[in-house]
Amino acid sequence: MPQKTNYSWKAPEYAFYPKSVRWYLVAGLVAIIAVGFALFSKDYFMFVTLAVLLGIGYFLSRRKPKTITITLDERGLAISGVLYPYETVLKKFWIHYHPPMMKTLNFESSNYLNRDITIELEDEDPVEIRKFLLQNLEEDLEKEESYLDKLLRAMKF
Repeated sequence: MPQKTNYSWKAPEYAFYPKSVRWYLVAGLVAIIAVGFALFSKDYFMFVTLAVLLGIGYFLSRRKPKTITITLDERGLAISGVLYPYETVLKKFWIHYHPPMMKTLNFESSNYLNRDITIELEDEDPVEIRKFLLQNLEEDLEKEESYLDKLLRAMKF
């Protein structure tokens, strides 16, 4: 069977976990304790910082991901039409495939602020995607999921 010349699929921009009332109650209790500690210790900078972070966290916890189009072809990776070329932007790739919890295609890029790019694989075949990418990029077999990603997934954030 010949190798495909490109792959294209739609996926959410990030994994979304619906939150229960219990999740919000626990998060709210932790937030109240943290803000209360900031006020008790009269650390107003920490209070303001926590208030802003908690507001952003609440907004992000309720936001549903947009559906994006991912394309892999001979030029590089395109995410909703934005091209990341193999030669100049993408350095390495790795796949985390532990269904049903985690099915991601990951890239290390040369971008300063957006170093790692994570894409949901959805129903794409990780073996075929890997074969295709090995023609253009180095695979990082040592790369593991970051502690922050593990924590956020465990918290279903």
